[in-house]
Amino acid sequence: MIEPGLYKHYKNQKLYRVLFVAEWNGQDAAPLLVPDEPIEVHASEDHGVYACRLSNDKELLTAKWSGNTGVLHNNEPVVIYVALYDDGRVAARSLQEFEERVDMMGGGSLPRFARVDE
Repeated sequence: MIEPGLYKHYKNQKLYRVLFVAEWNGQDAAPLLVPDEPIEVHASEDHGVYACRLSNDKELLTAKWSGNTGVLHNNEPVVIYVALYDDGRVAARSLQEFEERVDMMGGGSLPRFARVDE
């Protein structure tokens, strides 16, 4: 289970802070989301924290899509996180992709993002 905190990416070993896990609200992502597509994050009493494509509602923040597949389904969990380097990019990725294990050359696998003790 992904919770707010520090995580390290398997490839670049850079740190990211998970802010929260939101829920994808609206239709399935069709057409597919593309890298760096803006994703809005909203908070409401009715829906809690949710993410969606650009809308006319006032957003809590805007994140850039960082997922590999661009496929999201209604009510699917989305991880909202910020890079702790360079410009501090705020990003969004499906929970499934955030938690997945990545096969390594030579065998074995690593988590795409590993929790780091603070």
